[in-house]
Amino acid sequence: MGRQLKEMQSTVYPIRDEEELDKIELMENGKWTLWSEQGFKQKEGCFKDGLKDGQWTFWSGNEDESFNLVYKEGRPFDGVWREWFENGQTKVEGIIQKGTGKIIHTSPDGKESSAIVYRDGKPWEGKLIYWHENGQKMSEQNIKKGLWHGRVSAWFENGQKALIEQYKDGENDGVMKKWSENGELREEAFFIEGSPDGFWNTWHENGKRMNQIHFSLGVTDGTTRYWDVNGHIRMKEEYIENTLVSQTEYDSVGNIVSKWNGYENPICLN
Repeated sequence: MGRQLKEMQSTVYPIRDEEELDKIELMENGKWTLWSEQGFKQKEGCFKDGLKDGQWTFWSGNEDESFNLVYKEGRPFDGVWREWFENGQTKVEGIIQKGTGKIIHTSPDGKESSAIVYRDGKPWEGKLIYWHENGQKMSEQNIKKGLWHGRVSAWFENGQKALIEQYKDGENDGVMKKWSENGELREEAFFIEGSPDGFWNTWHENGKRMNQIHFSLGVTDGTTRYWDVNGHIRMKEEYIENTLVSQTEYDSVGNIVSKWNGYENPICLN
């Protein structure tokens, strides 16, 4: 995305992209204005306690069109919701009345779209798809009665898959995997009705394993292992129903440097 600017109380700050802006917005109150790299206004409105509140105005790429949308406590409530990609293609379009309406999300090339019904200012039913400015799909998920349901996928701007998850009635249920932007697997776990079950594995940026934690329906149970960035095991722990009962630490070449047996004095995580 192009370099953008935002203004708060007459102070201008450089913003690399809208994702960075969102992180800052959540920390602030007051009036905000976002400009494109070409100097055109894109959106303007107020935040209250980190949430969009009151009337927000959205402009097209060259400011020849504008629409107003009222937010209540961060949720779209009343008005025309329309946003654009940098190339001028409509990104989001729809009408919200008292928090209810149908919103269409369209890809930058205009060839693909998804529809989502809002109720009480929240996504309620349908498929929600977001795209990066370069046309690559950003994320895709299904909403059922206001809850995530089914497969959730996300991609980096370069097209590399970032995330897959399975949901059932708003809870993780099935495999979860996360990747780095260069395609390295970073995290993998399995869930049953919202609780992790089995091994939760993570990896360092260089692809070496970082840790492995065993869960039994959300309870830490069994052997947990930790490795350093070079692939050497540095710690091993044993848990019984969320209670740490033993711990062994290793140096970088695998020699034991400390060992603790806590069966007589266990440490409970609860």
